[in-house]
Amino acid sequence: MCSLDSKEIEIVQKFRKRVMDVVPQENLHNDYWLIRWLRARDLDLEKAEFMLRKSMAWRKRNEIEILLAWNPLHNYFRYATLGTDREGSPVFLLPMGLWDMREIVDIGDVVPGFRFVLRLLTKIEYEINASTKAIKKPVNQIVAIFDFQQFSYRQLNSRSVCQGAIEFARIFESNHPEVLKSCYFINTPKIFPLFFAILKPFTSAKTLSKMVFFGPQRPKWIQALVQNIPAEILPPYYGGTRSGMDEYCSDEGIWNDGPLPPNYFQADMSKERNSIHESNLDYCNENNRCLDNSLKFSTFSKHEIAAGSKLELEFRVSQEKFEGLLPDILLLKWRIKSDGYNIAFQVTYKKDYASTIEELIENHRIESQVYEHHGSIACDKPGTYIVTLDNCFSKRRRKIIYCSIYFEELCKQVIS
Repeated sequence: MCSLDSKEIEIVQKFRKRVMDVVPQENLHNDYWLIRWLRARDLDLEKAEFMLRKSMAWRKRNEIEILLAWNPLHNYFRYATLGTDREGSPVFLLPMGLWDMREIVDIGDVVPGFRFVLRLLTKIEYEINASTKAIKKPVNQIVAIFDFQQFSYRQLNSRSVCQGAIEFARIFESNHPEVLKSCYFINTPKIFPLFFAILKPFTSAKTLSKMVFFGPQRPKWIQALVQNIPAEILPPYYGGTRSGMDEYCSDEGIWNDGPLPPNYFQADMSKERNSIHESNLDYCNENNRCLDNSLKFSTFSKHEIAAGSKLELEFRVSQEKFEGLLPDILLLKWRIKSDGYNIAFQVTYKKDYASTIEELIENHRIESQVYEHHGSIACDKPGTYIVTLDNCFSKRRRKIIYCSIYFEELCKQVIS
């Protein structure tokens, strides 16, 4: 980011006074962070203030500050933090062609998958601050390399994927202004213009001006990359000299969540992901009741509930299992969606089959056709926990329900 001129310095001082009630102290005294919002709105104080306040409210509403501490159940998208360019800006490599967004939609992981993307944006801000401290000079922008190798029309042939891409563009422009120093799109396939046409209307002219596009002509984009990015931080495939077990440095610590799986850039990763989710089915019996020895994540299962009937799913915690968990906490968690219509939801408990049923969560309707209903309850005693999906209120309409219900252990030290 270029230095501030005398006019910008004066405007930043005025801007700081106007937003000091909502901006964290470390950013409030960072002129280069504040100028990003002003430049995004052409130095218009009122527009920049409105943008920033709206963003701060969005961050609070979506609990953005705690995302880095969140450990997602699945590593939805792999990316690499390569280091910094010659001016200290962090460089990110994102093999987007291998990001199977369609698969995430199909298995019902849209909400955590999108939250994973928000976590990546938070990671970008974290790396910017870390680079500033490391080189002891202001750094407020990043360099991004989007590799579209193996990107297919299958991703575009999904309304949910396209809507997610649009939402990402909106969030990026609204909450991370002027964070992009330069952006390289490489290995773009013939269908890429269709994909980019979806995003372009939601991308500012300033952001578009920082993007450069290359097809599969490797020598051309390598020349562009090494011209601005040190060769020592780039894996060999991208024209660099970084050492690793292969040309992508798959074994290096640059990749989020550790080294990449074998042949990640060559294999069809959707098949590998499918096998992971299919293997989780082993922990449920044919009636979708989780076996007592399972504390594993179960995939979404589909149920058809006839009009005037209900579905009861039982989850048992034995005395031995309960005692073995102490001093940890055992949670029963659920995620529920439905096609077109709502459903009633209830959680009950009974110590044994002869005991009276105790209501833990009262029977109430959930709008699972609009948004994914999710929640949890602590299993603080052994016995049988019953999740009921109730369609008795509907006299004529059957309901199609997709649900994922599973146990999760939570250490008390983590939440204390």
